[in-house]
This record gives sequence, structure tokens and C-alpha cells, in this order.
Amino acid sequence: MDLSVVDTSAVWNPMAKRYLRRQASESLPDVIGNYNHVSVWIELKAPGKRNTINAKQNQHQRQFLIRKIQQGCFACV
Repeated sequence: MDLSVVDTSAVWNPMAKRYLRRQASESLPDVIGNYNHVSVWIELKAPGKRNTINAKQNQHQRQFLIRKIQQGCFACV
């Protein structure tokens, strides 16, 4: 099985005792990976918040995922 995953979300820093901001681009989904030569892009949302992907402030995320789907990748929320 060919599997690799990168988590782009904020990371807990035990010394600072808080989550540090993520270093990735704002439109980059929370989880990216590759499975059997298929690019995988997953945007995570809190329970009940999935529809926020349609909000004006999240249009960059939505458009990014749409472009990935159009390119033949697996992308979802």
C-alpha cells in the first residue's frame, strides 16, 4: 500500500501550552496525502460546521477543492 499523509493544521506546543498557527497557505486543506498515486485533499470541519465551506470567508478553500477535483484528485470536506 502506497500511503503518505501530511496534517497541515495547527500543532500543540507543550512549552507554550497552546496551539501554534499552522505554517501552510490559508487555502491548503487540513490533511493532504497520496494513496496509490492519487492525490488526496481533505478539509476538516467541526461537527455541524460542514456547510461553512460555502461561507464567503471560506470561498478560497472551496475553490481550491473544486480545482483539485477538476484535476482528477480526491478532495472533500
